[in-house]
Amino acid sequence: MLYMLIRSFIFFILVISFCFSQAQDRVTLLIDSITFVDDPAEKARLSNKIAWELKDSDWERAIQYLEYSEEQSQISNSDEILARFYVTAADIYFDKDVFTL
Repeated sequence: MLYMLIRSFIFFILVISFCFSQAQDRVTLLIDSITFVDDPAEKARLSNKIAWELKDSDWERAIQYLEYSEEQSQISNSDEILARFYVTAADIYFDKDVFTL
């Protein structure tokens, strides 16, 4: 009985550590993708995704990527891209319960 409990605990720890490592890998892949993209609209989209992924683990970096996304959205000269940025930023701030700047 004790052996099964220990085995289950170790399995649980492995699953949790795998989930955290996958989340970090996703952010790293998204950050790497930005360097290969020239289109400001695509850079804005990727920056939004990175900010969303970082909002719970690294708030300061999430804000940096939101600012970069806003900059790229404005460069794109597309109202649709800029609107997507504002919706994503609002969702992130709402999710973090940050209602004042």
